Amino acid sequence: MPFVRADSDQRYYASNFARFMSPDRYKASGRAKDPGSWNRYAYTIGDPVNRFDPSGRFYCDPDDPDCDPCAPPSEDVDDPGDPGDPGDPCPGDGGGGGGDGYDTACAITVADSGTPIHGQNLVNLTTYSPLKNKLGPYNTIGRLGAPQGWFDAVQIQAQLFGDTDPQDWIASQTKSSYGSVTLAGRPTPITGSTQTTPDNPEIGINSSTTGYFDWLDEPGAPTTQFGQQVIAMNLTQVFTSTLTNILNGATCSVTWSVTIKAKKVGNKWNETTTFQLLAGGTSGQ
Repeated sequence: MPFVRADSDQRYYASNFARFMSPDRYKASGRAKDPGSWNRYAYTIGDPVNRFDPSGRFYCDPDDPDCDPCAPPSEDVDDPGDPGDPGDPCPGDGGGGGGDGYDTACAITVADSGTPIHGQNLVNLTTYSPLKNKLGPYNTIGRLGAPQGWFDAVQIQAQLFGDTDPQDWIASQTKSSYGSVTLAGRPTPITGSTQTTPDNPEIGINSSTTGYFDWLDEPGAPTTQFGQQVIAMNLTQVFTSTLTNILNGATCSVTWSVTIKAKKVGNKWNETTTFQLLAGGTSGQ
């Protein structure tokens, strides 16, 4: 996960998310006649090839001889804003630099393919773990001594900024689900949803790599539900994974889901497991 921070008065930029981790501190940079400028997480309204913004206040064309990133274009802005805005980085306007308040921050995502980073190992993590140390969908159908079902091995990966000691951070997670299950001897599917409940990580946690905090998870669904054999399933589980700094409350979270679709045809199963990132990824304090 590549991140860039130019100086102490600049914001972290997460290139893999294509956005800054914090909004533009200078609120007057939003132009009434330019809706693209209302997104204060973007850099030069998403066009860094043709525009630049060295002050972090207003973008302009570097080839324009009248380009002044400390001055709003008069044709675009009816109100240039309060020059005393504490987010104003331009000199002589009463604002003046300063830190952006995001010295402690984290960026978080979820991996669903490849090998877990930082030496983590899925094998033997639980009684239903995959037989190989590989992220992604798998099943335990027919495996002796293992709960029968479909699963998806994932790794929640976070990078730390400012306070890079993983011992100063704590992980939490919630879970909800919705969908339908058809049971043997019961032709009508059972449909519904569950409320959001805690699903905090307890095993597979890596909090010993400076600058990072990771944990493993193996969400899934068994072939037996309500004490009966499943013959068809369309189930989506939604998770929100959060990392919080215990010293100052800096936090980041990501929401993701796993959808399991399975149907028994004769003695065989046709199934697909789909992983999806839904929202979030970066934040700070």
